[in-house]
Amino acid sequence: MPGEGTLQMLLVEKGLSVVRREYEERGVRVVVLRDTGLIYSGEGPLELRRGTEYTLPRWVALLLERKGFVQVKDRELGIQELARIAYNEESSIGKPRFEKIDPFFYHLVIDMVRSVEEEARRNADIKTYQMLYKYQDLLTTIGRTRMKKMLSLLTIEPDEEIIGRFTEEERLLYYTLRDALRKWSSMLGIEKNLSA
Repeated sequence: MPGEGTLQMLLVEKGLSVVRREYEERGVRVVVLRDTGLIYSGEGPLELRRGTEYTLPRWVALLLERKGFVQVKDRELGIQELARIAYNEESSIGKPRFEKIDPFFYHLVIDMVRSVEEEARRNADIKTYQMLYKYQDLLTTIGRTRMKKMLSLLTIEPDEEIIGRFTEEERLLYYTLRDALRKWSSMLGIEKNLSA
């Protein structure tokens, strides 16, 4: 039996890798700070001119930003926005209601946490460490609250509107758990008509 759990974990890891790749390929708006010359953007060769705006795959935008060529416009979720999401999620804990958040919410916040961690290592500033703790605390609150609500949906068939409010990571988890539960129930004769 441990081998099957390992296989399932491998599938989840691979699924999350695919979601991460989709996140990296997703377009983000940038403002060009310096002419780039000819670059490859995933859609072919492109020359970015200073003062213009473009939509680039996230991985290209972040690479160019690190080199000082562009500034990413739609970057971060601030502490206040995360606090609002956490509050709304916790207020609806007994209900199958999910706040509509970015489809790649967890990756966005993970990237913000990494950015704040880097800043904390560079500056060793107490305010930065406090901000890092707040980001991590809010991510934990939001993730755990949404996970509890998601687990309560596993034994019913929620409507598509609810599932449509899941992030890509949550959707992967929900369908993996739902299918495993259906298979388990079917094999033990608990549920006869559920397909895995």
